[in-house]
Amino acid sequence: MAMLKHNYPIPNMLEKHGGLMKLKPAILDFTQRQLVVPSIRRCFKGLSSEQIVEYNCAMLAFILGQPAVNYNFSLVRDTLVDNDVTLHAYEEIVRLLRHVLLDAGLESRDISIAINVLDMHSDAIVGVRISRSINSPFSGVDRRRRNRIAHAADTAAAIDVC
Repeated sequence: MAMLKHNYPIPNMLEKHGGLMKLKPAILDFTQRQLVVPSIRRCFKGLSSEQIVEYNCAMLAFILGQPAVNYNFSLVRDTLVDNDVTLHAYEEIVRLLRHVLLDAGLESRDISIAINVLDMHSDAIVGVRISRSINSPFSGVDRRRRNRIAHAADTAAAIDVC
C-alpha cells in the first residue's frame, strides 16, 4: 500500500475543527449529496455506500492535513478511472465539498486550502489531473468559468501594454 503524503507543510485543520468524529455528519451528508448527482453517482458504480463513506473520510482527513497512512486510495481511484470520471464530475465533487464544509462551519480560508490540496493530489485521489497552482485565486470557486475569466485578464493585460 503506497502512502499518500503531503509534499509541503500544511496546517492540521482536521484537529482544529474537532477531528474526524465531529465531521462525520458532514461526511455522511457529502456522500448522500454525491449519490444524488447523476454525473458523480455514475463514477462510483460498483462501490458500496460503506466504501464511498470510508473513501470520503480518508479524503477529507488527507485534505485537512493528515497523511493517509491507513488508507489506500488506489481501489476507489481505479474504480473512478474505470468509470471514466470526468473533469465535470470532479468539479461537481469540489462544489459539493465546499458547500458541505461551509455547512459544517469551516472557515473559507481552510476550505480553500483543503480544495487546493485536493487539486494538487487529484490524480492520486480521484484520477483526474488538474493543473492549478496551490495559490490559485479560483480555489473553491466554480472553476468552469475560469477560462473566460483568465482570458479577460489576459485581454486586459494586452490592452495595458498597447
